[in-house]
Amino acid sequence: MLYNEFSKISICTSCMDRNDMLIQTIPSWLKIPVKEIIIVDWSSKKPVIETLEENDIWDNRITIARVNDKKYYEHSLARNLKVFLCKTEWVLSIDSDVKILESFFEEIYKLTGKKLYCLPFDSINNSCFGTTIFRKIDYTNVGGCNTNMKGWGYEDMDLNQRLVESGCVHIKLNPN
Repeated sequence: MLYNEFSKISICTSCMDRNDMLIQTIPSWLKIPVKEIIIVDWSSKKPVIETLEENDIWDNRITIARVNDKKYYEHSLARNLKVFLCKTEWVLSIDSDVKILESFFEEIYKLTGKKLYCLPFDSINNSCFGTTIFRKIDYTNVGGCNTNMKGWGYEDMDLNQRLVESGCVHIKLNPN
C-alpha cells in the first residue's frame, strides 16, 4: 500500500476485560502508520488506560473511550461506537486479540470505491467478517451493526450482508 494511503485509515477495537490481549496486540498496530487507533473500553474492571500506562504502551494516535457501568459486553453497540468515533474515511475494525502483520496491507493498493476487505483469522469456522476494512460512510449508510442482535457472533455476518447488498464489493484477503 502506498504510504499516504495509511492516513485515510483508523484502526478501532472494543473490549471488556481483555486488557491482557491488548498489551500483546497494540504494539503490532502501532507499527502501521495509520491516522488513529480507537479503543472502546466497555466497562473493563481495570480501565484499559491503566493497563497501557503500566506497560509503557502509548502513542499520540491512541484514543480510549471508556463506557462505564455495563455488566455485559454488548458487541453491536460497542462496535458501532468504535466505528462512529473514527475520524477517517476508512476503518479497520479489529478484535482486541488480533495482531496485524505488516503484510496485511500488501493486497490493498488504493482505497477507493465501495469495497469491503476481509481477512480470515479464525481457522475453526473461517470467519472473515470480524476483521474488516470499509469506508465509514458505507457502514453508516447501512445503519452499522444491528443492535437488536444479542449475544455473540453473527452481527458481523449480518453487517457484511447488508454492506454487500448496498453495493460494496467483498474482497477476501489472503491471511498470509
